Amino acid sequence: MEMSLVKEDHYELMWNRWRDNRHTIDEISRGHGKTEFGIWVTLWNIIRQPINPWWDLGGIKRVIQQLIVSSSWDDVAEMGDRIENYVFANPIFEQFVPTGIKKDSTSKRWNQRKKGFTNGSTLHFRPVKSKRGLHVDHIWMDDLITESSTLKDAETRKFVESAIMPMGGQKRAMLRLTGTPLRATDIIHVMEKTGEYDHFKLPAVLNWEQKIISSKRMTWATLMTEKRKMHPASWEAEYMLNPLEGQNTCIKRPWVEKSYDRRFGLLNIHKINAKEAKLAESGEAFVPWSEEYYAIYGGIDFAFSDRITADWSAYYTIGDRGDPEDDEAHDMPRFDLLGCKLMHGKSIGEQTTFMQEWHELWDHDLIGVEANSIMGSMKDLRRLALPLKMFWTGNKDEMEKLKPQVEHIGRVHSISKRNFVLRLGTLFEQGNIRVPYQGEIAKQIAERLTNECVSWALEDGKIVEVGVHPDMPIALGFALEVALGHNFAVG
Repeated sequence: MEMSLVKEDHYELMWNRWRDNRHTIDEISRGHGKTEFGIWVTLWNIIRQPINPWWDLGGIKRVIQQLIVSSSWDDVAEMGDRIENYVFANPIFEQFVPTGIKKDSTSKRWNQRKKGFTNGSTLHFRPVKSKRGLHVDHIWMDDLITESSTLKDAETRKFVESAIMPMGGQKRAMLRLTGTPLRATDIIHVMEKTGEYDHFKLPAVLNWEQKIISSKRMTWATLMTEKRKMHPASWEAEYMLNPLEGQNTCIKRPWVEKSYDRRFGLLNIHKINAKEAKLAESGEAFVPWSEEYYAIYGGIDFAFSDRITADWSAYYTIGDRGDPEDDEAHDMPRFDLLGCKLMHGKSIGEQTTFMQEWHELWDHDLIGVEANSIMGSMKDLRRLALPLKMFWTGNKDEMEKLKPQVEHIGRVHSISKRNFVLRLGTLFEQGNIRVPYQGEIAKQIAERLTNECVSWALEDGKIVEVGVHPDMPIALGFALEVALGHNFAVG
């Protein structure tokens, strides 16, 4: 393994903080070398065995026993492999390896759980879900919560407080926590609130106007490429260190509000259809309103009078100008929100009647409907002969197959609820949706849509509702799903 070290500017600051503070938190952007720095400090401790300045029981206490903790045994093993590679690649380190130990070998003194050196230094390795039993001089915890973590955030905190931290109490161990937090409930933020830690926070971008970034490992251009590839919420969490908080959401309010168009109002479809019918009857030439769009799509979120937690049914109609990369380029947002209808306390029979009338008004090319709540009414929906595409929201996306459009009511398509929400957020954040905001009714609908959009949040990697039930965003989301094929990637 290559032994070169990228000398980041923040390494000197981290080194001084680790030297001068017993407990530290380093909250650092992804790809900024925090783990590499921790490994090199660990190796330095092995060789130098520095004095522990926080030892208060007389005499000199040196750092001999070190503990490295990560989220799982796989992550811990990877850390151990990296350290072993460094040790056997450098004669300065290798001279402290016990006689007979070779790279990738295993013995009682040199294995996955510990590595003992000839000067008495010992490295111990544990996942966060551990039992007590060790007494060490230095504890380094790195990325305790990851996308693949099997523990809930509260469980991670429990093991840190009840098992990991007590291993350092007897010897007044120094405690280091490094990581890139995924969410506000990350252990980094929990421990920070205790006031016992010196906290260092380093986002990827230090100055947007001057394009100043914090790492020498990438350029502004490469960093912005990463940004474009990621969902905005993931970028904010992993690169700008702004994870979702309990009161923050997957779809941020400014993303939706910037989509408001004060010169664009809801379409009065009854009035427009009547006008076009009159023109057609008179033989006068005209361009139908729908010619502005490649297709017209609908989305429905059903609710019935006996469902207490979902009091409103929402019906959204959108116009799709088409992908500018596939057709003539246009400088307008791809999707216009054309109409929205909310219904309260209506039965399935009343709503199927309304669906037929609604479709006749708008002449949708395809309508997306959530199937989870209406499986018992599928026979009734099949009789309508409407261009319906049914979606079952679950844990993963079902990939679309390239085949001619068929009658979609005959089967149900699976989509990930998490990806469904993140896709909707991506479209708002990237300016692909135009929300009508001209006139009082349009403003009321736009603001209600916004308030419902911001009710989605991520908790332990799952979508939860932290505000009002998002009837309108769900209906809008299904209209967008049928427009986009529900399979573009999200971060």
